[in-house]
Amino acid sequence: MQGVVMKILVPFDFSEPSAKALRHAMTLSGVMSSKNEVIVLHVIEELSTRMALEQAFGTGRWKEEEERRKKEGKETELGEYEQDLVAQMERYAKRIAEEVGAGAPAMRYLIRVGGRPADRILEVAKEESCDLVVLGSVGHSGLAKMLKMGSVSREVLEKSPCPATIVH
Repeated sequence: MQGVVMKILVPFDFSEPSAKALRHAMTLSGVMSSKNEVIVLHVIEELSTRMALEQAFGTGRWKEEEERRKKEGKETELGEYEQDLVAQMERYAKRIAEEVGAGAPAMRYLIRVGGRPADRILEVAKEESCDLVVLGSVGHSGLAKMLKMGSVSREVLEKSPCPATIVH
């Protein structure tokens, strides 16, 4: 399959299952062609913006920033963190690339705010004309892990405009 160029979409939420999906996408990309593009997508639901930022940056940093902004009479806006989120995703992806020894595929990092994660993933897959979506499964264990996948993964798998795979 050398020479085939693909756009691979990897929804990424900083969890271990999404890290496994990113490892798989990078490995697959390196085997197929160095011209592939891996698109790393982070979707933040509006209602869970604070939780997402705490997960990405740690509770302490988020609280410190929130307190500082309150003292200045400002509200904390997600837009101020977008570059930090992209930088976090880049560092994470670089570590994974070093682990798997993947050839350096072109990497792009997208953040979408608001809406249901499955809908946003499907939108990006279509807008970007992706050839493959690689998703992590949920963190179930034992028999449950073999029988279940997350509702987002299931919906993307069923409705994706391109082939999709779940990495356990």
